[in-house]
Amino acid sequence: MADNVHQTYGSVTAAGVTQSQLRARIVAGLAQVRAMEEQDLWNEIVQAGGDCQMDSKETEVVISILEHEFDRELAKVEDLEPEQMTTLSAVTNLIMARL
Repeated sequence: MADNVHQTYGSVTAAGVTQSQLRARIVAGLAQVRAMEEQDLWNEIVQAGGDCQMDSKETEVVISILEHEFDRELAKVEDLEPEQMTTLSAVTNLIMARL
C-alpha cells in the first residue's frame, strides 16, 4: 500500500478501526468492484493527490461489502445522496461516523 496516503488518518472508531485501516478496506473493496489490482488503485490515488472519485454504484457495493464485514449498517438511504458520496474521503468519513 502507499503508506504516504495513510499518514494523516489516525482517529479510532468504537469498533477499534483506525481511519487509515478503514480507508485501506474501502480501497480493497473498490479495487474488487473495479476488477483491478489494489496496488494499481493506490497508485492512482497517490497520483490524484490522495483521493479518488467513486460513482454511486461503486459506493453502494463497497458499503455493502463493509457492512457484511463489520456486521452492522454503515449507511442509511439519506447518506447515499450522490453529492455526498463522490470521493474516497467522503465515504471514509461517512463510515467512520457509523463505526
